[in-house]
Amino acid sequence: MTAEYLEPEVRLDQATHTLHVTFAVRNDSLDTWRASEGFGVGYHLFDAETGTLIVDGARVSPSQDVKPGESMPVTIEVAMPAEDGAYQV
Repeated sequence: MTAEYLEPEVRLDQATHTLHVTFAVRNDSLDTWRASEGFGVGYHLFDAETGTLIVDGARVSPSQDVKPGESMPVTIEVAMPAEDGAYQV
């Protein structure tokens, strides 16, 4: 998948340890992204020090096919671990 991530906004809700992430993702590939074929945008949460995968996050599917050159909006909430530490999303 070739994509460009545009206009990212990240807000941390410290009370719930949740990241609220919004951005647009542009399809820079030659193929159409089809939700009906399982396409989705998601996230992984890693321990930054060891590279260990902590969470394989939920996926967001497009509401319609995303053709080459088109963009789709994405909103994802990432529940962060309660433990202090360095994490990579």
